[in-house]
Amino acid sequence: MALGTHQIATAGSAGVSGVTPTRDRRRRAGVDHDQWHATLAVDPADPYLFDHPLDHVPGMALVCGLFGLLRSAAADGAPGLRPDGRRTRVTLRFPGFSELDRPVELAVDVPTASGADPVEVTLRASQGETTVSAGSYALSPDAPRARPAAGRRVTADTGPADPALVHRRRPENVLISAATPDGDSLTAAIRQPPAGHPLADPAARLELIVDAGRQFATMLHHLARQARPGDTFVLLDLTADLPGDLTGDLGLRWTPTPPRRGPQRTTLELLTDGAPTGRLEFRYHVASPAVYQRLRQPSGPAVEQGGAPDAGRGLVGRPA
Repeated sequence: MALGTHQIATAGSAGVSGVTPTRDRRRRAGVDHDQWHATLAVDPADPYLFDHPLDHVPGMALVCGLFGLLRSAAADGAPGLRPDGRRTRVTLRFPGFSELDRPVELAVDVPTASGADPVEVTLRASQGETTVSAGSYALSPDAPRARPAAGRRVTADTGPADPALVHRRRPENVLISAATPDGDSLTAAIRQPPAGHPLADPAARLELIVDAGRQFATMLHHLARQARPGDTFVLLDLTADLPGDLTGDLGLRWTPTPPRRGPQRTTLELLTDGAPTGRLEFRYHVASPAVYQRLRQPSGPAVEQGGAPDAGRGLVGRPA
């Protein structure tokens, strides 16, 4: 049963701007659920999401689209979805590539009895019967932040990272500073995008932090793990535990951990005015060009994929 529609409010070109989602109510296991659905608006000419040529829908388009749909659901009366200073926890898996030649359907599922903390909703992006991203979004009370914070501060006016190390071509899409030693750790500032950039919108603060973390994880693989020039990063999943107050100078800190078998895992601390306030984790495969081509075309001949800036250094994995 359709309960109504609402025009999505989102951050500029990042996500589902201009799409009218539908709202349905369903009952499962004796609990009513409201679901919001929308089709992701994909523009291959978008200067942020398609910073360089890609052979798939970038994962950040899925992240931005799902977060935009969450904001639309909150504006449409979903119980308990407005952050209101509460702590945010997000998990997203990327079990498959999202193809450019098929629409991506987004869904947000909210239990109608979710007025009490923690509020948790289910997120999904799919193409036909294939899930290309799935996870959850939860809000819970957050303790007030102590000020002034102790620790090393990295300010947002710190110089930008080398675009090649974060796999970006456009300077305005570099969202972190160069890495700075901090004892045994490396720290980078989260840079405020210029006016007009989709992530400069305060409503897109979560997207900014997630993409900044993804860029820092990419840079670390070059700086600390000797990534080869042609390596491709295929993200498998991400988790984020972020404070309700996202003001102040934001940065990221990485402390080395012993290597482990299997997919790479990078864990980052979110710093607010120099003090740790949150955490992000990215798990991904690192594939050579030949391995990546087999992933993308398992039964066909190897062909040039395009989309790798700087002679093959491009992030053409799932959440580029």
